[in-house]
Amino acid sequence: MFQQCRNNDTQYNTSELSNINPLFAEVKQLIEQSKNNIAVSLKAEISLLYWNIGNRINEELQKQSRSESYGKQIVAALWRQSSNEYGASFSEKNYTNPLSNPETDYQISKAVAKKTAKPIKKTVHLLLLGLFLSCSPSPQKEEIKGLEPLPLSYAKGFKISQGDGYKVIEVTQAFSGKHDPFRYLVVEKENSEFEEAAYDAVISPPVKSIILTSTTQVPHLDLLGISDQMIGFPDTDLISSEIMRKQIEQGKVTDLGTGAKANLEMMIDLDPDMIVISTLGDNLQQLSLLKNAGIPAIINGEYTEQDPLGRAEWIKFTGALTGKYTESVKIFEEIEAAYLSLKEKISHDSLSQKPSVISGVMYKDIWYAPAGESWGTLFLKDAGCDYIFKDESGTGSLQLNYEYVLDQALEADFWIGAADFNDLEAMGESDPRYTNFKAFKNGQVYTFTKKRGATGGIEYFELGYMRPDIILKDLVKIFHPEALPEYEPYFYEKLN
Repeated sequence: MFQQCRNNDTQYNTSELSNINPLFAEVKQLIEQSKNNIAVSLKAEISLLYWNIGNRINEELQKQSRSESYGKQIVAALWRQSSNEYGASFSEKNYTNPLSNPETDYQISKAVAKKTAKPIKKTVHLLLLGLFLSCSPSPQKEEIKGLEPLPLSYAKGFKISQGDGYKVIEVTQAFSGKHDPFRYLVVEKENSEFEEAAYDAVISPPVKSIILTSTTQVPHLDLLGISDQMIGFPDTDLISSEIMRKQIEQGKVTDLGTGAKANLEMMIDLDPDMIVISTLGDNLQQLSLLKNAGIPAIINGEYTEQDPLGRAEWIKFTGALTGKYTESVKIFEEIEAAYLSLKEKISHDSLSQKPSVISGVMYKDIWYAPAGESWGTLFLKDAGCDYIFKDESGTGSLQLNYEYVLDQALEADFWIGAADFNDLEAMGESDPRYTNFKAFKNGQVYTFTKKRGATGGIEYFELGYMRPDIILKDLVKIFHPEALPEYEPYFYEKLN
């Protein structure tokens, strides 16, 4: 039938043939819908398959009450058998990374598939082949030659290198523990040649739409003058920035709600140029789904830095991603100069003595305080005080019993970071043991949680990473008020 029509088409004039356009439009719509439905169903079923595999293994291990090492042996054996049956591209990770909720992930994977549905090539067999190939491990990232490293003075968790018309960014410490670097390419010149498979994401500035997942990243956009590029954020009430709050009130920022799984479909629908993921939550689970959706997902590991200026230097990371690298360097250098100037002033001033300082509070009979090598402790050191627990090793939080803290810090002059209490009375009522300390009795207890945005977000948690110079000024004012006679603390406030 189709062959006959094609051979005889010269007998019809143009006006007669134009009548077929509406019919063709309907046929085209049917084809496109079928293509999308196949892709959606296929990707959703694979997501459900992965979960069912992992869940079935977990059930078996729990039923037999077997150890983790035994579970790893079972996984390896199943992987080998599956490789023999279905090919080597069927990866071991299909057994070791079950999704947390099959129903939720089925819906999420459908959203991803809608974004990534592509034209069908020849047969569904090719779609299945491509799917299983996508399950194989990513190619090993080889060293890229011809790059010039850009200077970083304090940050240890990322690197930036300049190529001919592009930048390469590597996140070497996205979270605690060892892991392979995450590598991103920022294309700065058209027609640049690169191997896309060698990168975890490719960014092509100008970036016009960004989703952030941590309030600590909001000041980067504000300082770089690109606040209007943020289009989505989980739980916008947490944001304190006055600039960003105006964007939110004007309906320019979508509230993605709380909980990573609930947010993902909305993220995909917004179709941003870039999503910046914080590794403090469970956002890492979203990486593969976002990549399948064609959305660059960038990992920000600033919280792993312990040097106060190291965390602030991550603005260069954001600057490189958004085409604002030069501006980011200038901003950081101004903050660095302010911090170092005050630090040097305090170290050279003839201080009569260094006041002793206690930090932290009780939670379920455990006293949590900054360890001796942590971000918070380094501020106390630079501010010219004697922190009681400075010799306790570690970069996280100490977990101490009350008796030990009482013995060590009973006579401490100041108490810094006393949780979220409105006043000393409320603090004493929450745990009468607090009232035994000299700092409590003398009213020298300070908190940073009172400085809040219009909707209740704690500004210290948002701006503190980026402005260590302000935190240092606050602490110097508390411990050595004569050094900054005209200054009023920004974050810290004394409990009355």
